Order: sequence, then structure tokens, then C-alpha cells
Amino acid sequence: MAIPVLAFAARTATPLVSNLFPNSQLYVNLPAPVLSLPTAPGSGSITAGGTLYFEVTALDGQGETIGGNQLGTTTIGSSALQLTWGAVQGATGYRVYFSTSTPQAFLQYFAATSTSGAPNAYYTFTSTTTPTYVSGLPASNTAYSFNANQSTGAGWFMGKFGLGTSSPAVALDVASGTLRAYSVSTTTCNAVIDGAIFYNATDKHLYVCEATIWQIIK
Repeated sequence: MAIPVLAFAARTATPLVSNLFPNSQLYVNLPAPVLSLPTAPGSGSITAGGTLYFEVTALDGQGETIGGNQLGTTTIGSSALQLTWGAVQGATGYRVYFSTSTPQAFLQYFAATSTSGAPNAYYTFTSTTTPTYVSGLPASNTAYSFNANQSTGAGWFMGKFGLGTSSPAVALDVASGTLRAYSVSTTTCNAVIDGAIFYNATDKHLYVCEATIWQIIK
């Protein structure tokens, strides 16, 4: 049996790019995920005849996007709902918000699972029990694929970055040239920078931080 689906106008899923003024911050927001029409993959415990509304947000480990397009569906008894959306490059997770009321009050969500550390771009909805309750969908986009903030002196890029290649295979892929990281003195080695590597230009050794102390790499 086909599942009746209600489609609503999408909130903007276009990444926003800032300028450098007035806060000296340059960033590109993660786009909001775009939901596809749900399917019925098998048995579940959703009550028949009700209407459920959905929006999905993406996380970057620091913040969260706004919701993407909204879909509503009239449910069928003893059937689960398979929700899918386009994967967002750089996303570390997704939240599936839902509402059972009209107008829609998105005050609860389920978190999508991950496979081998990669967030899944799908969620099998079988029940409205045991969600996480919140005050509502995010009002603004606080998730970034790129962020350089002069005021904090920090910046990051979510995804893979290539030097000498347009198709990086790992987080930092130097396909041409030499990668250099050196200092004339060491900094404190602690759990926060565990695994950090640098070349000591004074004693000509390469070091790795092992949680509490710097060890020479031989």
C-alpha cells in the first residue's frame, strides 16, 4: 500500500558564506539535509491513521544546521517508515525531528546511527517512544564545513583536504610536495594532543605525543 505523503516548502538548504566583517570570521555553513519520500520497509509499531511530520538536521561536532525540507505522511498500521536523505559532506551526525501535531511542533528527535564511524543518512522510524526532547528546531545554522575565526585564533575544515590533488583520500592528503611541521622547542604533551607529531629543529628528531610525554620516533 502506498504511503500518502505531504510535502512542505523547504527551508533553505543552501550553505551560507560569511564575509570577514564586522566580526573577522569567515565561514561556510553545512547545508541542511534534504529528506526523500519515506517508504515502508517492513513491520513496525506505528499507529495507523495518524500523521507524522519530519525534518532532519546535520551536526558537525560543534553545532547543528537548521532543518531541511519538511515531509508529512499518514501512517499505516504495523508498518515502519524508512527515512532517507542526502548525505551532507562533513556531517558527524544527524537528528531526525518529528511532530504529531498541526501546526508542527518539532520538540523531539531521534539520532541517526553510524556504521564504522560514518553517520548513516537514513533512519527506520518504528515508534514515537523514547525520543530526546528539546525546545524546538534550531533557529539558526551553527554547523560549519569551514570556519576561520580571527577572534579565537581557531579554524577548521570538515571533510578531506588535498594538496596537489583534487580527490583527497584521507583527511589531509599531500600528493605533491613535502609536509613540514617543526619547532625549536616542545610544547606540553597531554591527552588533548595525544598523537600529535612535530620535528624538533634543535635536536633534529621527530617526536610524537604519547598522552603525557613526547617520544622520539625512531
